[in-house]
Amino acid sequence: MLPDLRFSYPVWLACHAVRLAAFGWLAWTLGQLLLVWRDPVSLARAYSWRAAHELAPVDPLAYYLSLGVVLADWLITALLVFRVWQLFGRYLSGHIFDRLAVTALRGLGWTALAAVLVDIAARPLVFALVSGGGLSFWGRPDDLLYGSMALFLIVMAEVFTAGTAIAEDNRQIV
Repeated sequence: MLPDLRFSYPVWLACHAVRLAAFGWLAWTLGQLLLVWRDPVSLARAYSWRAAHELAPVDPLAYYLSLGVVLADWLITALLVFRVWQLFGRYLSGHIFDRLAVTALRGLGWTALAAVLVDIAARPLVFALVSGGGLSFWGRPDDLLYGSMALFLIVMAEVFTAGTAIAEDNRQIV
C-alpha cells in the first residue's frame, strides 16, 4: 500500500532516506565516541596519532573533562539531527512553503553552523586535555564544506521566507 503522497514517490523516499541517514549518522558517531572513550588507555591510543608519539594513559580528570567536551559536541549533533527530522517531517506532511518549514530550515542552518564551530573549537581542547597540555589546532577541508553548507541553508531560509510571503499573497488574491 502506497503512502498518502503530497508529492512524487521518489521525493517521498528521499525525505525518509534523509531522516534515516541523519539518525544513522547520529548513532554511528555515538558508537565511535563510546569506542574511543571506553577507558583512558584506548583514548590515549586513539590520540597518539595526532601527537606523533605514544601518549600515556589519560589521567581521570582529563579523561572526564575531555569526555564532557566531546559529549557536548555530540549533543549539538543530536540537536542538528532533530532539526533535520523536524524539517523533513514538515516536508513529508506537505508543508514546504509555510512559515514553520522556513523556521525549521533556518534553525537547521544555524544549528549546523554552531555544530561546525563547536567541533572546530573542541578538537584542540580535547587534544590538550588528552595529551597533557599539548597544543594542536587542525582544520579539515570538511570544515569549510560543512560551514558553507550551513550558510547555504541560512540563505535558503531567507529566500524561502520571500517565497512564503508571495505564496501567502497569492492565496489571499485567489
